[in-house]
Amino acid sequence: MRKYIAVFRITAINILRYRWEIIMGQVRTIILLVTLFFLWNKVYEGNQTLFNFTHQEILTYVFLAAITRLIVTVSATDQIAGELQSWGKFFSYLLKPIGYFRYWFTVDIVYKIINLFLIVATTAIFLKIANFSLIFPTDPNLILQFLVAVILGSLIYFYIGIIISTTGFWTSHVWGLQFLVVLTMEFSAGAYFPIDVLPQTLQQIIKITPFPYLLYFPVEIYLGKLSAAESFNVIFISTIWLLVTFLVAKFIWKKGLASYEAWGG
Repeated sequence: MRKYIAVFRITAINILRYRWEIIMGQVRTIILLVTLFFLWNKVYEGNQTLFNFTHQEILTYVFLAAITRLIVTVSATDQIAGELQSWGKFFSYLLKPIGYFRYWFTVDIVYKIINLFLIVATTAIFLKIANFSLIFPTDPNLILQFLVAVILGSLIYFYIGIIISTTGFWTSHVWGLQFLVVLTMEFSAGAYFPIDVLPQTLQQIIKITPFPYLLYFPVEIYLGKLSAAESFNVIFISTIWLLVTFLVAKFIWKKGLASYEAWGG
């Protein structure tokens, strides 16, 4: 346990060293939130309800999705592919008394905690300036179910990241695949708008993938859009997807290790 605490501390120190990157990341977040805020305000001019969302619900969705996105989809696993191609750097991990997946999971937690603190602070300041209040559920069960769904979504994304990055065992051209997955995920997960705005057929296709279980369904639970049975079903299916992605990641990992070759140090 001590070694992972040390990884946590060292990772936090390394991230906080690059303050300019942190500042620029928050600037991008602010620009995104401002754009979406005024966009949906314009869309709802003269309308009380659209796409089964009220004005306050859609803005709560947008802001909560932005916060959840920086918890669920912020991951350090995209660095794995680079290490697999870095002349034996990956091999050094195999010689250390540390689990490779557990190492990256610890690094992921640091990224998520720092991003959570920053996005909550940024969102709170923006909402104060905009004089707008988000919806807060009165039922504690909704908050608990939302948190469980977010944790499951984070773990699913973690293993998806490992699956994509470990293709680096066989190819050095992983960046394109990572970019494609992130682009598809953000669209299908409802990162910027609920998938309710999409055509019904496309919604049904998206819902058979793991992506809406990363952001869309957790926020739907928070907003009380789902019944108790539907919320339970979301958590159950998320658990299934977590098991599937974990098993696929372990399978690819074992196959990759069997074919791995390293040069240098």
